Amino acid sequence: MDSKESLYWALFCLSLFLVLVLLAWEPLFTRYKTWKLKRAFRMREEAGRTGKT
Repeated sequence: MDSKESLYWALFCLSLFLVLVLLAWEPLFTRYKTWKLKRAFRMREEAGRTGKT
């Protein structure tokens, strides 16, 4: 196995690992984003209710 072949193999393994991580973490990221958005919206709503900008 020459250096170029091992480099390609390492890149393939790394990309596969990254894809798996992204697939596993996507639901968590979306949940975090929606929670953040809901929190920001709620804070804005409360600020509007109290008369603050």
